[in-house]
This record gives sequence, structure tokens and C-alpha cells, in this order.
Amino acid sequence: MLRLLQLCWRKRRIRCSDQASLGTCLYRDGKFQEAADTLAEVAEQLERLGNPAERPNLAKALCVLAMTRHHLGHSFQANRLLKQSLDIHQKLPSSTNWLEVIRLRVLQREARGLIQGGQVGGEKQRNEAQN
Repeated sequence: MLRLLQLCWRKRRIRCSDQASLGTCLYRDGKFQEAADTLAEVAEQLERLGNPAERPNLAKALCVLAMTRHHLGHSFQANRLLKQSLDIHQKLPSSTNWLEVIRLRVLQREARGLIQGGQVGGEKQRNEAQN
């Protein structure tokens, strides 16, 4: 999937949601700088569009970008981006697709654990239980 998304990205035949998926795949693959560049562009495009229906996608892109920035050692930016994502989430209308809300919550939980806790949720709890 990563290679297909990268090919589409190079040819500029990719929607914002697919571009966000590419950024997420790059993040999961450990290619943090490439992921950061991709996700920053996605967030900028979604902000510029100003489409309320895209707010969950913007929040998810900012959340993954926050985790990416954390891995790159940019703590201040990571916290700021996570806060932006959480703020958008709080303002989503009740009519927002429930599956998108759940996906966003899962990402935000992961990001909070990584950025604010130093480790991802369950891993931190296991380490504390072992000590």
C-alpha cells in the first residue's frame, strides 16, 4: 500500500484523505521526516479548504503529525499539534460519522500516551506493573 500511495503522490493523483493515509503509512514505517512533510502539506490543504466535513480528517492528520514531530524531537510542536487536534475534536458536530470519531479517539489516545506519557498507553502500564 505504501508504494502505491507513494507512486500516486509523485504523480499528484491523490486526494487529501489518501495523502493523509500515505503520511500515516510513512509514520508507521518509521520514515518520520517524510511523514512530517506529507502530513504538514495535508493539514495545510485541509485548513485552506475550510470544509467542515473534512474537520475529522484534519484532526487525524494533526494527531499523526504530532506523533511524527515527537519522534523527530520537536516536543513543543508535538504538544501544540496534539492540542489543535483535541480542540477540533471537541468542536465536531454531533452529526459527525461515528466511525471517524472512533478512529480519531484511538489516534489521540496513542498520541497522548506517546507525547505526554513518553510511551504508548498499554506499554507504559505494563512497565509500571513490572516494577
